[in-house]
Amino acid sequence: MKKILLTLVLTFVWGCSTGFAAPVNYMSADQTAVGIATDNFFLKHKFSDTFTVGYQNINWDHAPNSSDIYGHYHFSRTFGGIVGVRDFGDTSDTYVGVSVHAPLAPKWDGYASIIGGSDFKELEAGANVMISRKFDLNIFYRSFMPDYGEDNNKVGASAIFKL
Repeated sequence: MKKILLTLVLTFVWGCSTGFAAPVNYMSADQTAVGIATDNFFLKHKFSDTFTVGYQNINWDHAPNSSDIYGHYHFSRTFGGIVGVRDFGDTSDTYVGVSVHAPLAPKWDGYASIIGGSDFKELEAGANVMISRKFDLNIFYRSFMPDYGEDNNKVGASAIFKL
C-alpha cells in the first residue's frame, strides 16, 4: 500500500513539474535551523511536530538568484508535503511537492525531495551527518530544470546550525 501511495504522489508531482527548497533534516518542535551552503542560505523554523516554515535564497550559476518561502507539512517522520513560492526577481512561481526522509546509519540520514511549479523542475537528494545535537553537515545533489533556460545540475555541501 505504501508503495502504491508513494508512486501516485510522485506521479502527480512529476506531472506538475518538480523542484525543492532547503535540505530536509530532523528538527524538534520549536527549533530553528540556519544553513549556509555552497550556493545558498536558508532559515527554517519547526512550529510543531508536523509543520515547518522556511526561507531560502539560491545563487544559480546561469540564472537570476531566487528566493523561496515554503511550508513543509510532515505527514509522518519520513514523509512530508511542501507548498511554496519561488521568486525569480521579475517573476514568481507557486509550487507543490513531497519529501522523503530516512535514517541511513547511526548519525546519518538521507532525503529526497521534489516540487512542482509551472515554470521549472527541480530534484534534490542528499545526506545529513549529525556532528552534534546542534550542528549537521549536509551533502546534496540538486537538479534544477527551468522550462526556459539552461539546466543546472550541482553537487554541494552545507552546514546547518540548529538553535
